[in-house]
Amino acid sequence: MKASVESTSAIVPVTTSRGGIQARVWRGVTAGGVAFELLVVRVAVEHGKDAAEFDRDLRETPAPVPTPSAFSLGLVI
Repeated sequence: MKASVESTSAIVPVTTSRGGIQARVWRGVTAGGVAFELLVVRVAVEHGKDAAEFDRDLRETPAPVPTPSAFSLGLVI
């Protein structure tokens, strides 16, 4: 599957068996046009590569949005 994703400024708490963490909400669309939301806890740039552009782009996020509708926090483990 191929998809395009875009970060949002929304941060949601995620509870795991090891405690709580924060996840950034990303919105995306597949090559076939299916819209989806994604919770991202970590993103890494390949070792040895310059991450300055990635960091700069990640900070340029749209205005805050409501908590994502695709994820009921009661269902997140």
